[in-house]
Amino acid sequence: MQLGMVMSNTEEENQQFQLQGEAARSPYNSQTRGMVLQVYQYLRIGSPLMCEADLEAKTVAATGVSVRTLQRIKK
Repeated sequence: MQLGMVMSNTEEENQQFQLQGEAARSPYNSQTRGMVLQVYQYLRIGSPLMCEADLEAKTVAATGVSVRTLQRIKK
């Protein structure tokens, strides 16, 4: 808290609660994660000789999620 800013206990508690909630929730629900994984698997089965980086790049382009998010979903 900065000097000069006065917040009541309830405002401060609400702010902390909101920050905790944002960190704990997933940005994609299970249905979205399942759809991304199905697109990845479809591309992998359709192109068995394609390297992993190309599969990820095509999946990312088709679904709009980031490469890192795709890698997390695949785990």
